[in-house]
Amino acid sequence: MADTVSKGSYVRAFHVLDALLKALFTFGGGMNYNFKFRVNGEIVPFSMSERKDEIPHEVTQAEKMAILKYEEEKKKYSYASKPKIPKYEHPWNGNLSITVGSYKFLDCKAYLLEDRIGEILIALYDASYPIRLKRLKAEEKERQEAGEQRRKEEVRERYNVEVERTQGLINASKDYATAQTIRACIAALESNPNSEHTAEWIQWAKDKADWLDPTVASEDREDFPICASYSQLRLLI
Repeated sequence: MADTVSKGSYVRAFHVLDALLKALFTFGGGMNYNFKFRVNGEIVPFSMSERKDEIPHEVTQAEKMAILKYEEEKKKYSYASKPKIPKYEHPWNGNLSITVGSYKFLDCKAYLLEDRIGEILIALYDASYPIRLKRLKAEEKERQEAGEQRRKEEVRERYNVEVERTQGLINASKDYATAQTIRACIAALESNPNSEHTAEWIQWAKDKADWLDPTVASEDREDFPICASYSQLRLLI
């Protein structure tokens, strides 16, 4: 309230706030560190201010001298700066007001804020309901967005799994086709009496075809243990 209430009204302003807080404490309310009331489980902002009067400004002796100096300088220099003297003054008048939502309570001739603590308390509770509805709406929106995000993540995970399974199927079919090609080659070599390949090489080739064939998936030869999979063999080639 440093900018809205004069120091001379601090004691009275704090007295009004103290009365409101004591009433709120009875119902489990209070005030948070941001200087806002906690009412019915919700944070309700408010403002307290002191009104000001508007009176004609009385020109001081120093201001009169500044005007005379300006008149003299204006005759000599075009850039002479005219002193800024306000037409009105706005002193604090000690009349306090509290604003809560659409409610505004003012000091007047008939009563003071201290006389309207009950009404202000009701206004605080009334202001807490739209704040609660807004909070609940925001929380529901957040839950829906979080649920939609989870749904998208689940779809993305299922898609990635499907892509991985499909790629595995494609790789297995390629390996199967390669194994069948190798077997056909081996059969042709075995039926060729002029083939220079030894029986040991033929057996190695058959073992390699069985290793590639996903329907067989035999272990690779121990004398070539570095190739744990056909994919690694492709990289080596």
